Amino acid sequence: MLSNLEEKEVMGLLVPLDLLMGIKKAETITTPQTDTELLKDSKTNHIDPDLNTKRNIGLEEIQNMIDINSVISELPLTTREKEILHLILEGLNNQEVGSYLNISVHTVKNHITNIYKKLNVTDRVQAMTKIYRIKYGDE
Repeated sequence: MLSNLEEKEVMGLLVPLDLLMGIKKAETITTPQTDTELLKDSKTNHIDPDLNTKRNIGLEEIQNMIDINSVISELPLTTREKEILHLILEGLNNQEVGSYLNISVHTVKNHITNIYKKLNVTDRVQAMTKIYRIKYGDE
């Protein structure tokens, strides 16, 4: 537990979220706002429109990833193969996948070969296409 002095020092290092988002100028901030209040501010257009757009795009990307994860979870793959498929769909190469999962590149290649066989595809582009076709009901 922090002493009052330590707590004040730590709090002094934090930049209020509303300041970072450009909702208020530094001299007008007197108390921290809750996330709910910040969201209300964003709905009344106190946030830079470009930031609002970026936030909305981010939400769309998250929703797409959730949809893709649900498709991947239904595939007849092992847990490790699903992890690797998710990483290669994010654009990681074999070396990066191996480093991320702490496995050898050779093991990554073996898993990818198994994924391709099970999905009846021959490369990453076909795998990605197949996932999106399943997601949108074309397969």
